[in-house]
Amino acid sequence: MFNLLKKMLKTGVVTTKEPLKAPPANYRGTIDVNNELCTQCQTCVQVCPAGAISYKVAEDQSFARLEFDYAKCMYCGLCVEQCEVGALTQTNLPKKPVHQQEGLVESFYLKKE
Repeated sequence: MFNLLKKMLKTGVVTTKEPLKAPPANYRGTIDVNNELCTQCQTCVQVCPAGAISYKVAEDQSFARLEFDYAKCMYCGLCVEQCEVGALTQTNLPKKPVHQQEGLVESFYLKKE
């Protein structure tokens, strides 16, 4: 125990920024949105058990924004399964490390029709 503490004080705490060199094929990672397929039905917002997905319309009504908050996301994949048009896909890429919680929010801009 003493040797470990001595080593930590000498070298500092070191962590790997990205622990997975190549994630497995079945790894549940970030969500990707196909802007052209999305019909803005908001089913993904309604089925998300963690409330990690939000839909916001711009003040001038020119576009909408679909936001994924990965601080809340459970990576369950319900949003992908329930998307009727297949606009959402779950990648096997983990979210990149960030220093602040705001960096865990990813936005996708959708054109209003």
